Amino acid sequence: MTKRNLVFYDAKCVLCDRAILWLINNDSEDVFRFSNISSPFAQQQSFTISQEAISILTSDGLYLKSSQAVLFLLLKTTR
Repeated sequence: MTKRNLVFYDAKCVLCDRAILWLINNDSEDVFRFSNISSPFAQQQSFTISQEAISILTSDGLYLKSSQAVLFLLLKTTR
């Protein structure tokens, strides 16, 4: 079973929505799963999810937000 990275997004920002759509279409290795930050799943997490744009819980258990999250996404999708 492949470990996946969880991408949390706010769904209020047009830029975030477009970024998520781009990621879905370009996730050729199927390494991402997505959750709106206001979803029941996101609310059940044991850590506080950033309310700003996109954040990620990596398959290694690291929580990334802001520019770290964006860089991680770019590196994973441009291989």
